[in-house]
Amino acid sequence: MEFSVSIRNLLEACEHAFGAIKTGREKFDATLECFTIDANADGLVRVFATDNETSVLAWTTGAVKSPGTTMAKAKILRKALKLLPVDDDVTFKLNKTQLLITCGKISFDLQKVSPLHDNAIPNLSTLETKQIGRDLFRKLIDRTLYACSSEESRPSMNGIRFEGTGEPLLVKSQLHPSASAD
Repeated sequence: MEFSVSIRNLLEACEHAFGAIKTGREKFDATLECFTIDANADGLVRVFATDNETSVLAWTTGAVKSPGTTMAKAKILRKALKLLPVDDDVTFKLNKTQLLITCGKISFDLQKVSPLHDNAIPNLSTLETKQIGRDLFRKLIDRTLYACSSEESRPSMNGIRFEGTGEPLLVKSQLHPSASAD
């Protein structure tokens, strides 16, 4: 895997994805503290993070020389990117054990994270994305939010689910499947 991307755009994608990583909590799976970074042949660079309750996928575009997917410790990658000049491009190159990050004369070698199990690195090329307007997004949430639990002890009941590939997009509460908006 090798690609170059704007530091500003990649850092923004990392900041969005970092919202899914809960820090300071004991974890039994190191991959829950990592970004999955995927660069495809179309020039799309995706950053994915999950804590198995919340998942965030953010993306930007870049110059991809060879596509691939890897995992890197989220906190370390963010700190490294913040040390670089935001108006420059950064190059990522993956070898068998390390992710080499270079920007001008600055370089970082990050240890590649090996997942505990084969399916820990999600196949991001199969994920479907859909872009909707802010007003529609707000409207869909407002029409189903009443049915969500605010009780912290029931995390599976305090979320909403978006589904559908066509128009309209369906939003459901986990607590009341009948509470939906389209």
